[in-house]
Amino acid sequence: MNYVEIEGAFLGRTRNIKCIFIEIFNEELRNRTEFSGSGNGTRIQCSVKLKFGSYKVGIKLEVGDPYKEDFIEDSELLVYEQPEYTIMSPTKAVFDREGSRELIVTFSGSRVPRLPLVCVISGEGWPIDKRLAPSEANTLDTCVMPYPNSSVELNIAQSFNGIHTFKKAFHLKFYASPPEMRKHYIAEDGHAVVIVFDRPVNLCNLDQCSMILNNETLTRLGEGAVCKWATKQQLIISVLNAIKENSFRVTFKKGVLKQDGQKYALPKNDSLMIEVWYPEQVIVPNLRSSTGDAVFHWTAYREDGQGLDSKLTNALLGMKSSSLTLDASLLEVAAIYTFVLIAEQPISGKYDVSHQISSVPYIGPLVTAYSDVVSQPSVTVDQRITLRAEVNIPECSSTDEFVHLLWSVNKPEVKFNFKSKSSYVYIIEPYSLPENSLVTFYANAYFGNLMNITRSQVQLRVEPLQLKAGIKGTSKRIVGNKGGNLVLESEVSNKGFQLVYHWKCSDQDGPVCYNYKENSTEPLLIPRRLQNKAKLEIPCTNLKAGKVLTFELQVFNAKNSFQSSFHRKVLADASYPVQRHPSTNAYHIAAGLPVAIHATITQGKASLKSVKWDIKVFLVDHGIYLIGLSACNTKEVCGIGNLTIHADPGIALCKPELQPYVEYEQIKIEVKGCSIPIGRQPVNYQLYLHTIESVFLLLLLKLQQFSTYLVLLNK
Repeated sequence: MNYVEIEGAFLGRTRNIKCIFIEIFNEELRNRTEFSGSGNGTRIQCSVKLKFGSYKVGIKLEVGDPYKEDFIEDSELLVYEQPEYTIMSPTKAVFDREGSRELIVTFSGSRVPRLPLVCVISGEGWPIDKRLAPSEANTLDTCVMPYPNSSVELNIAQSFNGIHTFKKAFHLKFYASPPEMRKHYIAEDGHAVVIVFDRPVNLCNLDQCSMILNNETLTRLGEGAVCKWATKQQLIISVLNAIKENSFRVTFKKGVLKQDGQKYALPKNDSLMIEVWYPEQVIVPNLRSSTGDAVFHWTAYREDGQGLDSKLTNALLGMKSSSLTLDASLLEVAAIYTFVLIAEQPISGKYDVSHQISSVPYIGPLVTAYSDVVSQPSVTVDQRITLRAEVNIPECSSTDEFVHLLWSVNKPEVKFNFKSKSSYVYIIEPYSLPENSLVTFYANAYFGNLMNITRSQVQLRVEPLQLKAGIKGTSKRIVGNKGGNLVLESEVSNKGFQLVYHWKCSDQDGPVCYNYKENSTEPLLIPRRLQNKAKLEIPCTNLKAGKVLTFELQVFNAKNSFQSSFHRKVLADASYPVQRHPSTNAYHIAAGLPVAIHATITQGKASLKSVKWDIKVFLVDHGIYLIGLSACNTKEVCGIGNLTIHADPGIALCKPELQPYVEYEQIKIEVKGCSIPIGRQPVNYQLYLHTIESVFLLLLLKLQQFSTYLVLLNK
């Protein structure tokens, strides 16, 4: 017997309820069967016994005349015998081979309803989020299995809903693939064969050549051959007598090589024979003369001071071209050689360029590192430097492994950019390098593991920082002396460490600026307590009309008082009081400057009630401003005053336009939209070089020009 539950609204009835099942056969309804049930008003449970087949489901309430019946719309109940598959295929697979990351298993061997399967997967360490595997699209007897991350044995149970499983479950075992020989070669001296595998090898009982190699290979190696594992991925076969042939055949025993660290690993039973060769030639990068009339000579020396091999010396003596081709056997393994190419021209003189190279006992990527400051003899800590690496695979390499790149540095004081450590472009941010140091960055390239690395280096000589002092705004200011503040703020051009500021002021009458405010307790305009501030705010009431003041700023390194910048100056002209124009009675003020208007109100016996300012026109860059003032007392008696300000037009609305420039070519700059008043030409144009690190770095030029079209040469 089985139970069927039906949910719905049943008029609150709990008794006199029956479940109705009508068999569906070839889309026809027949053989109606009823079973008594009970419920709670919203749910009915019936004990049923049905034969194999499909049924339409409904309920009958035995109340009223006639009894009420209702069927679940589009319902179909499938009744089947206990399902069971007898065969699953495949029952084993390799998890770490390239290709699809899903395995399709197929079930067969029994009568099972034609419904999509859901496989329930379990096994040691199997993640919960991969517990259920659906059927493959458009099939009913398959499951799509995700590949594991390591070898494992899984239990596969079938289900229609992912909850209730079939009686029989199957075992699916994922194996690790056997190691493959990715790189192999004869060492330069002929006394060793180096074999590199693509994955670690289980070294158990593989410490002797007789356990690894077949009899033919052992015979050809001769007596005294030794097999040593440098790592679990690198086998070195040493021989007493150097290998004379250009190639040598090595054959492994069947079934002895297995992947390490795996619970289930397949032994290597095929592709056991390899042909190893001597490395190909080493090619040194070449230098070519732009004029074609240079004479070239090659020299070389060893970094350890030892003399060169006579064969290498003879090879260099005969080289008169800009390129050099050498046999790799001429270079001693691990020794560092510096090759110097000397180019002599009749007119330009003699030039030389050097290149370091070291031979390694394996085949690796060819890597070249260079920087965007290669032409600079030294750098400073505030520079942003870009390093680049180019990697090529030599022709002698037969590997299909991915090439890896890793940057490293020789000094721990460097703030290493870990975001770029594996990038072909490495960015050295400002203030990442220590001062007074020689820093070497290495671009390390390798195929499969970090043991067989080839590298190229970039050396940077880091000089002490050249501090720069700057003051925001224009180099000349005109201010009043009735109100407001003269603001002088340091330009932040040296970021990354603490600075000490030093301000000083002088006027045309002496090296000191005095405070002219009445009843002031400070005799100096910049007292000592303000001299080391990054920003000065000087009340204009402290200035004397007619004085031209020179403010200077110098910055020092807080950790090194001997490291300072040049002075940066700003002139401040405290002008005489503005006078009315004799004809218009207007005050003439340069447009664009802030204006402070002060009024004096004299009141009688009655108290002052209100004060109202009135400006008749909109504020524009230049024009006439009508400003009125009214004041009223408590007796509604008012007084009125007004004045006119004429804002003299200046040079405004200028907008420079230029195209992206190319080094050593002309730059065309056009200044558009300028409003230049009559009598204000020629105009002074100043060109500043802007950088990301500072608002302005350098005053490049200053010239007088009538035209708004400039042509510059970028050098």
